[in-house]
Amino acid sequence: MTEMKPIASFGEALIDLLSIDSKNYIVNPGGAPANVAAAAALLGVPSYFIGKIGKDAFGASIRSKLTEVGVRTDYLLESPDKSTTLAIVTLTEKGQRDFAFYRKDTADLSLTVEEIPLELLEEAGVFHFGSLTLTAEPARTTTLLAAREARRRGCLVSYDPNLRLNLWNSEEQARSAILEAMELADLVKINEDELCFLTEAEFNGIHSHSLETRAQFLSARFGLKALLVTLGADGCFSVTVRGIEKFQGIPVQAVDTTGAGDAFVGALLSGIARELTSPDEWPEWLALPGNWTRAVKTAIRYSALSTEAYGAIDSYGPEPFLSTEEER
Repeated sequence: MTEMKPIASFGEALIDLLSIDSKNYIVNPGGAPANVAAAAALLGVPSYFIGKIGKDAFGASIRSKLTEVGVRTDYLLESPDKSTTLAIVTLTEKGQRDFAFYRKDTADLSLTVEEIPLELLEEAGVFHFGSLTLTAEPARTTTLLAAREARRRGCLVSYDPNLRLNLWNSEEQARSAILEAMELADLVKINEDELCFLTEAEFNGIHSHSLETRAQFLSARFGLKALLVTLGADGCFSVTVRGIEKFQGIPVQAVDTTGAGDAFVGALLSGIARELTSPDEWPEWLALPGNWTRAVKTAIRYSALSTEAYGAIDSYGPEPFLSTEEER
């Protein structure tokens, strides 16, 4: 059997301080790309995280957690003079999140072009990144170059816009930067609010246009091989060469949705990485009946189950993949 090519996940690693009441907080290592790497590792796929943390207690906690779940941290660098990013997370009664970031001149934003591990990009089969390292230099330039280099070396490039408007100077800056990065992606995961935000100009605020229409427009504009639009408890739909396909959610008792989207991406990419010996096989793999359905349904289940516990990485488990019978 051919050895699986690793997933390389690039971007921010931070600490989520989850407010459980007005006085107490739970410390959870996180950050969307780090969460994706953790999910992939727990699901048995070789997984690397590329990023930078502070040389502080929070940074040490992140490295310890990633190592504990099996993520390879060879390329998780430490800044001697910049701190690890913090995010204060508060929850609604239904487990939805609100974020407040402490992220001025922090370690994750200081990753430079010279620190891109080109040797890992040669080895990896999948490269995943998000938009939060696009908010400031030098991380912005580094992120875009890393994605370009990964694509040039034959990686399947996955992108999650992960919109956090309070980290941008303006909506216009966020929209422009996020869409620029999408030009480098093969596969994009997006939620419905992000989809509407990114297509607002083209659809001129006309809400009668369906999510499917917006998704088809975005996919065609950037020539995406796959665009997935997550719909929370209602599942998701995808736009691929197979057309539009809808996938139902599964009922769970959600207490915290933090990291659920990252669990979805990690499980999806793991399903792809387990079956593709080379990214060149992607078009053929995607076209075969059952492959895409199995991968997406597994991602939905893994994501949904993660909402039944608090935190992101701490809510992930080594959930088995769907069998051929279960995918139907």
